[in-house]
Amino acid sequence: MAGIPGIGGLGLLPNGDGVICAWGGSQKSYGEVWIVPDLASGDPGTPTRIATGLREALGVAVVGNDF
Repeated sequence: MAGIPGIGGLGLLPNGDGVICAWGGSQKSYGEVWIVPDLASGDPGTPTRIATGLREALGVAVVGNDF
């Protein structure tokens, strides 16, 4: 997860995958949302970016399988 700068929110899906939003932090960078497989296992897989272009993404809510 060292490649995900400025973490602004973290949630866990029922299957143990993590949903992470990155803040972005400046006018020259944008916030992102990442899925990290098996985050809850302590041996996470490679993160996959699923959204970008957000402004100050500072939280994520997981409800069931939705976020």
